[in-house]
Amino acid sequence: MPGAGVGGAANLYASFFGAKPLFIEPSAGLNIAHAAGFTITNFGVAGTVGYLLKKSASIKGAYLAGNAALDYLHGGGGSATDFALGGKVGYRCPVGTSLAVRLEGGFRKWLPNTGAFGTQS
Repeated sequence: MPGAGVGGAANLYASFFGAKPLFIEPSAGLNIAHAAGFTITNFGVAGTVGYLLKKSASIKGAYLAGNAALDYLHGGGGSATDFALGGKVGYRCPVGTSLAVRLEGGFRKWLPNTGAFGTQS
């Protein structure tokens, strides 16, 4: 799952800076496991909106961010879709004009399947 996936799933994401000091990070992850005749597929998408406390992407500094995620799991005769909300705080150090190294910590709360955001079959 993007951003802290099931079993630490790898994911792909990129940061886009529009009206500074805001940034947007879409991400996606896919895991497919096959064992004992069963295939389990886990697909997730997430989005993060962040706020740079230093007002510029080219300066070292702290940031705050909120995120939402949608996870789809299918296999073994059933499927489930879950929705989550979360937040993170971090520090970023730009390296050149197009890369930054970050240290961050965060949380993600998976919401119960209420029918509004999650379904289970």
